[in-house]
Amino acid sequence: MAGQGKSHDIDAPIKPCKRCRNIAQTGQKCIKCDTVTHFSCVKNLKNVIVLNSEEIVCCGSDIPVNDNNDGPFYDAKDEISHQENKTDYQVFNYIIKQKDVIISELLDKIDLLHKHIELISENNKLKVALSQNSKSANESTTSEIKSDTAKNNLMPVEQKPTAKSIVVNKTNKNYTGNSQTMKQSTDKKEKGEGNSQTTPTTTIRNTDVSLGLAREETRLKMNDYIHLNIDLNNGKSSQNRPNNHQLLNPEPNKNPSSSYENSKMTNPSHQGHGNEWEQVRNRRGRKHRVIIGKNTENNLVKGVPKFTTLHVSRINKDTTSEALTELLHKHFPEATCEAMNSRYPDSYSSFKVKIRNDNFNKAMDPEVWPYGTCISRFLERRRQTTPMI
Repeated sequence: MAGQGKSHDIDAPIKPCKRCRNIAQTGQKCIKCDTVTHFSCVKNLKNVIVLNSEEIVCCGSDIPVNDNNDGPFYDAKDEISHQENKTDYQVFNYIIKQKDVIISELLDKIDLLHKHIELISENNKLKVALSQNSKSANESTTSEIKSDTAKNNLMPVEQKPTAKSIVVNKTNKNYTGNSQTMKQSTDKKEKGEGNSQTTPTTTIRNTDVSLGLAREETRLKMNDYIHLNIDLNNGKSSQNRPNNHQLLNPEPNKNPSSSYENSKMTNPSHQGHGNEWEQVRNRRGRKHRVIIGKNTENNLVKGVPKFTTLHVSRINKDTTSEALTELLHKHFPEATCEAMNSRYPDSYSSFKVKIRNDNFNKAMDPEVWPYGTCISRFLERRRQTTPMI
């Protein structure tokens, strides 16, 4: 774009400026549509071709048109510009930095999404593997049960004198899904005569087997939890008690119930104790005994007694520390008083009284102090030791 040229006065302006939509008194004129645009607006328009300081082309068919969001941007640019329409380069540096920050945040989000997708895929693979293992286990259990059932159903049946021989129809077998049904039937002719006998149909389904195994495992787990709770309440160890795996898969020639009974006999937690509450005892160690001497007849060696500080408040504001000390010497000869800054000096006075520690209980007697006086233990600040350099 060209720099600002000389003013071009328009005699009769009709069309408004292409950017600010105001009628321009001075500016550059389009050679096609006779529209006058301000010098400052020409710099901020995309669809303008500057021919010279007085003429422009703003209505060409192949010139891109400004977006709707360009206007506020140029207005903000004019506000932060200097008087000579020069924009500080630091503004653009700041915009570039913000752009980099936004890009880095978006890249981090993309990485998180990729990790999330990987976790979902691994979870799906794990679910598929678990389902396949469960199916294979159920199929093996069902096949074993089928073989045992077939052996039991193919055993010879005892014949009764009132009934004719029963012919086992080995070809009459109905399979439904994973279940196997074996039926025993007599001859059609003998069946029509009504003199034949039939055995009830035996059907074993995979769902029944799985339900039975689940119930047994649940029962064993509940027993395990109950005994564990008993062990915790009694404070005993549960190492000798068998777990669910030992009960479900016992060793050969060994009865799981007998092993558990033996463990109950050897485990003291099962002998005579149930779900009983026990009192928790304090296991803290005893403190060393400390005594305080009271002999006052010894004049050669004297002890240093401990002192306690009291905060005495709500005393008449005209009371002095000497008067309070004289009053306290009747009960506490060692007492010392120190005047303090009261919170309300116009209403009452406050004092800091120091007495021996063995007279503290006596000092907390309300009969010793004047009526309306407030006495409490004075809270000393903790001493702060300055480190040696």
